[in-house]
Amino acid sequence: MNRPGISSETLTANGIREIAPDEAKKLIGQSVAGILIPYHNLDGSESGFHRLRLKSPSGDMKYSQAQGSGVHIYIPVGIERGIETLGIVEGEFKAIALTEAGFPTLGISGFYGWQEGGSVHPELAEAMAYFQPQKIEWIGDSDTLLNPDFYTATTRMVGKLPPFQLVRMPWNGPKGADDMREELGGRFAAEWFNLPRIEPDSDEVTM
Repeated sequence: MNRPGISSETLTANGIREIAPDEAKKLIGQSVAGILIPYHNLDGSESGFHRLRLKSPSGDMKYSQAQGSGVHIYIPVGIERGIETLGIVEGEFKAIALTEAGFPTLGISGFYGWQEGGSVHPELAEAMAYFQPQKIEWIGDSDTLLNPDFYTATTRMVGKLPPFQLVRMPWNGPKGADDMREELGGRFAAEWFNLPRIEPDSDEVTM
């Protein structure tokens, strides 16, 4: 199985694989084919929660999960404690691609997946306490430049998350971090280091 910007070995290490409708029925209660994304505990073991990237999306719905199973934080396998920087990005595959590239990153579902009931999601708070990063980076896709919902979510993070910076991907480049890594190959790390880091109280975010 292939995914942009991620090696097959890393996909396997994270338990990601294609499944048929009969297995999906057992795991998420729906008879649909797709790519299974197991979620992990802080120690790398599987938590028992799964999301499925649908083989045949229904309209705008590309992912599915068991009804009533809630919102969870995706932790790629291999993130170590005491890291300098921890990223937060929308989407599991982007989080895996960045982590494999040497930029440890957690995945959330949607711009507001970092929170629960207006407070920091307890799983995210637990992960930050466990990994103890010195810095937090909030990573947006290239198309978030013109998305007001993204900036609303960003401003609501202020004062709830530890101090963080917004990583700004080029608006005219690949859509996500995984796509960018696929396109740049060995040049990805250097290019990622050089992307602008923006303070959340900057005019770009708050205007």
